[in-house]
Amino acid sequence: MTAWYMLRDENKYGPFSYLDMIKMLQEKKLFEYDFVWHSEMDAWKRVSEVAAFHPDKIRDLKESSEGKKDDVFFRRRHARAEYGASILVHNSKDVWRGHTLEVSPGGAGVVLDTDTIEVGMSIFLHFKAGDGVPPFNATCTVMSKAKVSDREYRYGMKFSNVSQSIQKAIKNYTQKKAS
Repeated sequence: MTAWYMLRDENKYGPFSYLDMIKMLQEKKLFEYDFVWHSEMDAWKRVSEVAAFHPDKIRDLKESSEGKKDDVFFRRRHARAEYGASILVHNSKDVWRGHTLEVSPGGAGVVLDTDTIEVGMSIFLHFKAGDGVPPFNATCTVMSKAKVSDREYRYGMKFSNVSQSIQKAIKNYTQKKAS
């Protein structure tokens, strides 16, 4: 079994199994910008640069019959559904326009034309009405970031503050889409 190591702020952590690394990605303890290494690699590389951590490889692992993966892959707490709404995003200093890809009572997947937003930031989202959900505002924490194209980035946002009536409307929407 290959031993993996993680480098963060010049501190090395490990050894970890590959499944441990996947679990850390799932739990947001390891990020695409962190550096990783194992004995068959020439140098430390960012997680996003290592083929073993590309979404297709992780999806293949999830669908395989390899043991112990149930500890790694877990069911989402909230059901998601595709959701098309325009949004305004700001951090009390800058404002960006974007659109949503998906929504759940716990958060949203959005696309913005900026790379200045970082994982861990707290930002404000203003959603226009869309697909049966009324317009709403939410304070969010940025959970993930991925480059989509030369100008666009996809962000995973976790709602830190959104009204219960909106959460209920989103839950009804996602359940309706699932059926």
